[in-house]
Amino acid sequence: MECHKQASTLFQEKIIQILNEEIEPINQEKNFSSYNSTDSIDFKDLLIDFSKYYSYVDVFIRSRIYPSKNLPYFIINNKNYKVLKCHAEKKNNSTKL
Repeated sequence: MECHKQASTLFQEKIIQILNEEIEPINQEKNFSSYNSTDSIDFKDLLIDFSKYYSYVDVFIRSRIYPSKNLPYFIINNKNYKVLKCHAEKKNNSTKL
């Protein structure tokens, strides 16, 4: 996944500064964070229900994207499509997923 690739690259670029404590840590703003442990998620429930409100669908998808687990999916014309990443964006009373 792209986020893992980017994280790996950033880590490799910054590891010496991290070890030398040259990087000042910044706390993540709680209203922009979420966390779901893998133990708290039912990975048998991976079918995306797009009839739900967009923010629910966004959280549902993002909380189930783990490279080592099955991925969330949707079905069109009897074919399953797995979702690798998701970002909900609300603009002018319209929503994109």
